[in-house]
Amino acid sequence: MRRKFLVEKADKANRIRLLFEQFDQDNSGSVSVDEAKAVLRKIDIPEEEVESLVAIHDRNKDGELQYEEFVTFLLHS
Repeated sequence: MRRKFLVEKADKANRIRLLFEQFDQDNSGSVSVDEAKAVLRKIDIPEEEVESLVAIHDRNKDGELQYEEFVTFLLHS
């Protein structure tokens, strides 16, 4: 039972990492507002909403989402 839980957690973490890599199109290690817009445009998320969501989850206020910020963005948006 515990092993199954750990495997499921690892699988979820891997899926989140792969999603982060899809957003981080220039492989800079962070997701810019433009990168987030490019991906989320494909599922009809308005640009203004993307800008707002990035601003909310950008804890260090550098205009980009580092991995930890991206996880929060993903799980709480």
